[in-house]
Amino acid sequence: MFVGSTRYLLEILAVLLGQLLLIGALLVQRHRRGRAEEALRISNETLERRVADRTAQLRANEDRYHALFNSMTEGFALHQIICDDDGKPVDYRFLEINPAFERLTGLKRETVTGKTVRQIMPAIEPYWVETYGRVALGGKPVHIENFSAPLNRWFEVYAYQTIPGFFAVFFTDITERKRAQEALEQSNQELEQFAYVASHDLQEPLRAIVGFLQLLQSRYEDKVDEKGQHYIDRTVKAAHRMQTLIRELLTLSRVNSKGSTFLPTDFNLLVRGVLDNLHATVLEKKAEVTCGPLPTLQVDAGQIRSLFQNLLFNALCYNESPRPLINIDYRELDDSHRFQVQDNGIGIAPQFHQRIFIVFQRLHTESEYPGTGMGLALCKKIIERHGGTIWVESNPSGGSSFYFTLPKEV
Repeated sequence: MFVGSTRYLLEILAVLLGQLLLIGALLVQRHRRGRAEEALRISNETLERRVADRTAQLRANEDRYHALFNSMTEGFALHQIICDDDGKPVDYRFLEINPAFERLTGLKRETVTGKTVRQIMPAIEPYWVETYGRVALGGKPVHIENFSAPLNRWFEVYAYQTIPGFFAVFFTDITERKRAQEALEQSNQELEQFAYVASHDLQEPLRAIVGFLQLLQSRYEDKVDEKGQHYIDRTVKAAHRMQTLIRELLTLSRVNSKGSTFLPTDFNLLVRGVLDNLHATVLEKKAEVTCGPLPTLQVDAGQIRSLFQNLLFNALCYNESPRPLINIDYRELDDSHRFQVQDNGIGIAPQFHQRIFIVFQRLHTESEYPGTGMGLALCKKIIERHGGTIWVESNPSGGSSFYFTLPKEV
């Protein structure tokens, strides 16, 4: 009986121990769940704080974006391109515009938003749709200046793709600038025409004056005293100088209006021809002229010949060296062709480097060095017509280097 009671007590203890273990496991699980819930709560609170901070940042960024969007002086618009069944751009839709867009175009937000450009401006030029279609579909941005006939305004426009099929534009109204440019071009054309007419009409009476003076000089030489002869000589020289000035002024006025077509020109042959023209002066000055290989470029050969003629003549004329040295050099740059005419002459002070390219500006008297003050002004105008630049630099060892560039697209 004792043995039976003992077994019974052991069974009861085993049951109780199992229950205690189960309760312990439940307590451990509850504790773990509590810790997990606490971690989850902390995680949620952290996430909520981050979301709140990010929302505040986004709201601040949005406020800044709207402030910038509304205060921009440039017009801005977001568009969606519209294509036909063949994928060809035929229209575009206004999605968003800023206040500057309204001010610059006179079109209101409520009038254009959601509408297509052909609904707003049926007479819109195909150029705009085609250009913006290439941007929206191809992804390559463009920077253009173009006239909008429906708005009667000139615009400078930068357009870029936002996502495929959509594009944005920034633009400014440049109508006043274009009108000023047109007025300036018209004024320049009128001035050139006036200079041409004045120069042409002045030549005939001046020829008559010179002719009568020379006739007076030859027929009445024995009847005019030495002082009178001196006066006649000076008058004839002054008249010849005036003829030279008029011819050069006429040439200057015709650089743009009477220029020739740009054709492929071998600069080696061109410079060789100029040196042939100056052969007597080169021999007289005992000068040495060197020239490296030169390219063949699309230019107005007659004008470029005049350019080299003036630069080389100046290099010879304004040179007191016992042996004038002149070098013609060429270098191809990334976007242009650069030429150099270097001499060992009297040089030009830096403060006069700009002045010498102005019409009738001379640094020396006629008795020191002959000239009209037109040569370098003509060179500058020729280079400007070709889209290049010209300048002078002083050589460290003395003399001057004249540089000019011609753009590669010429």
